[in-house]
Amino acid sequence: QTDSQSVSQTLKPYTAQEHSSHLSWLAYQEQQYCKIGVPITILNKSINAHAELITNSIFNQQGALIREFYSQWQQIRSTKHEMQQQWYKVILKTSHEFGVWYNKETYPDSWEIDSTEGPGGIRRRLKRCPMNIKPEFLMENVQFKLNRNDVMPFNYIFQNTKPRSNVKSQITLVHTNKCSHIKPAGCTDGDILLYRQYMLFVRDESSSIDTISQLVGDALGMFWSLADVTEVHKRWFNLRDVAIEVFLNTGQTYLLGFSTTEERDELYNRLLQLNLPNLLHRKDPKKEMKSMTQRWQEGEITNFEYLMHLNKQAGRTFNDLMQYPVLPFILADYKSTTLDLSQAANFRNLGAPMAIQDEKLKERFIQRYEVLKKDYETEAAGGEEKHLNSSTAPYHYGSHYSNSGIVLHYLVRLLPYAKLFIEFQGGSFDIPDRTFHDMKTTWRLASSESTTDVRELIPEFFYLPEMFENNEGFAFGERQNGETVNHVLMPTWSADSPRLFVLTHRMALESEYVSQNLHKWIDLVFGYKQQGQHAIDAINVFHPSTYFGIDVEKIENPIHREAMRTMVKTYGQTPKQLFKEPHVTRHTVGHVQSKPLTTRAAPMQQG
Repeated sequence: QTDSQSVSQTLKPYTAQEHSSHLSWLAYQEQQYCKIGVPITILNKSINAHAELITNSIFNQQGALIREFYSQWQQIRSTKHEMQQQWYKVILKTSHEFGVWYNKETYPDSWEIDSTEGPGGIRRRLKRCPMNIKPEFLMENVQFKLNRNDVMPFNYIFQNTKPRSNVKSQITLVHTNKCSHIKPAGCTDGDILLYRQYMLFVRDESSSIDTISQLVGDALGMFWSLADVTEVHKRWFNLRDVAIEVFLNTGQTYLLGFSTTEERDELYNRLLQLNLPNLLHRKDPKKEMKSMTQRWQEGEITNFEYLMHLNKQAGRTFNDLMQYPVLPFILADYKSTTLDLSQAANFRNLGAPMAIQDEKLKERFIQRYEVLKKDYETEAAGGEEKHLNSSTAPYHYGSHYSNSGIVLHYLVRLLPYAKLFIEFQGGSFDIPDRTFHDMKTTWRLASSESTTDVRELIPEFFYLPEMFENNEGFAFGERQNGETVNHVLMPTWSADSPRLFVLTHRMALESEYVSQNLHKWIDLVFGYKQQGQHAIDAINVFHPSTYFGIDVEKIENPIHREAMRTMVKTYGQTPKQLFKEPHVTRHTVGHVQSKPLTTRAAPMQQG
């Protein structure tokens, strides 16, 4: 212990000296840090601040350059397509049969329906078009149409069209977004460019244009002045609320589809905020519908006009075959030599769906519904997966009264629908016996003999006799009885005249019987019997995939999801429900005057 104390005493001075030296060293380090470290820290902060300013400045300048480049690029595209459209119009005006640059060897011989809509929303005008169809689909005596050299006059104008790169944008770009141009032939993806004076759709893939056929559709994009816009409506597409339809005072309509409802609404709102001098003043939709219904009820507009208005308000459009305007079967007599429009027996039952025009068939469809209902309830009790918001819910009919197949079936004798029908059938026309060839047969199948054919009609049955004539010479083949399918066989009372049939058919639509019973059909298609218990009681329930509200993307099972996508695109789509209560009846029809289009049979022809 004594030795230990002695060592401690000996080390004590050294320990104190070490502690003192350590404190001195720390003080020295702090002093040196203040002299060197603090300035360095301040300098680092200054350097970082300047670096951040420089970086932000570079980013801002780069962003400005990108925006300027994008604006100029959009203007270049706009200039290019506007120029091509103007040249296209000039060529059309100078190269037709009576034009100064007409060339018989290259100008097409066929006719197709023009997309221009006339009074009442109907399309009656025909325009020239190339055939562009395989020889086996044509009769031999018309195959000469395929030998034409489909080269457009002045085609060099559309080759390597490059506007100058120093174009300065003088027009403000208000909005741009990706979208699809929806038309009967399909969808074309591209960009919609909204400026303060005009609107432009530019397709994604632009190519040189050498032939007249390449000018069909939207090969040049679409361009229109906002001063031409008369109406803008929100629309569904594939049962999703993501589309918009623009109506012009030229009779043209454009249906545009977007990825989301938000994208559609943004364009819709921005468009209405701009100066649209010819936009028709829109009342509250309910008030507008009430006003139109009252006009019909008082006899101020015809049945045809009212039905076309209902189709338009329900989102039906000529631009989408799955949402094509739908009109009712009117007549039930296609055999008699004369037709008395004052006899109720000659008309279909407008208060019942087409499938149960024959009272004997009611029980069959009721039983089908009850069986499917029982299976559905059993599945629900067992806790099995429900895909697509009750996609297995019970229904009376597994098919629909309006879809792309039905529309193409009716219009197969007209271009461009003949081409679309061949694509729809996988590269050929339908079996001759199934081809639209006889009005009597079509009525018989839809009203009594087929449990899957529940079709209604399309507007063309009431104003376009050309749909019944095979003027283009398509080779539909021979039926099993040896008869060649050519023109549609007309009812006996029409004297085999499509024009007389259309005129009489339109008269039947405007007859007193139809006027007093049309509200019943409206209840089924657009009204309170479309859905719910009233639809069940009316035997009017279709497959669940035909009603709005289905969100295919929420289906987890990939097989079910893809199957439902196919159903939505092929089964048909039920119109938007317009009325929740029974539709009013018509007061009087005695003073309703037919419009000129009801008596004029020959369509306008462009070219």
